[in-house]
Amino acid sequence: MAPAEVFLGGFEKAKEELVLIDNLVIAANGASFFAAEYGQFIMKALGPLFNSVSVVHGHEVSSQNLHLKKFAGYLTLSQSGASDWLVEGVKKAASLGLSCINVVNVEDSPITKVINELA
Repeated sequence: MAPAEVFLGGFEKAKEELVLIDNLVIAANGASFFAAEYGQFIMKALGPLFNSVSVVHGHEVSSQNLHLKKFAGYLTLSQSGASDWLVEGVKKAASLGLSCINVVNVEDSPITKVINELA
């Protein structure tokens, strides 16, 4: 059995933009939602990485619950990267000028394609 390949990338290219994020919104569904809540807990326990970190279900993403602050970030956390709600959330966040970050297990997912189109 061959070892699983791990693909991580993109963060290096946006390092300057990422360090400017003060307020982070994490959107996720299913098991990824619980991982997002745990990530929120860790971020708060480690100290002031961000002014605020909020976690929302993909179907709850709206202009009203996206932080419309100057240096906001929107992180999508998904195993498949195929949720229509999360794809639409990325589009909404980008249209509001938020820095968009995507973490998925599928390299060529619909969410990844949207992120690549925005780049």
